[in-house]
Amino acid sequence: MYIQNTGLTICDRERATPGYRIFSTFGLPEVRIINMSGEVVHSWDLPYEPGNYGYLLPNGNMLSACRTPEGPKGLPAKGGLIQEWDWDGNVVWEFQDDMQHHDFRRCKNGNTLYVRW
Repeated sequence: MYIQNTGLTICDRERATPGYRIFSTFGLPEVRIINMSGEVVHSWDLPYEPGNYGYLLPNGNMLSACRTPEGPKGLPAKGGLIQEWDWDGNVVWEFQDDMQHHDFRRCKNGNTLYVRW
């Protein structure tokens, strides 16, 4: 038997940093923001399973990578599509490279860096 807990299981508020958490769930094509009680405050639906996690940008948009079906198969850490989403769920920028590894960063000058296989 397999039991999957959902939501917040344990929160030691004395030791936790106050605020929100942003994360992606492997197996589900979305990025979520939760509050200290584990309640979903906001989420973005992605076109594919996440290749890593999402980042909140200074302008309030979210930057994420997805595991595209194109490109080499069997890679343990694969991305392929980097997208910037606004708060309303619109893609405002994207870049596809099927050889993208899973990691990426937005620089202060606006450029986006990523690791490639």
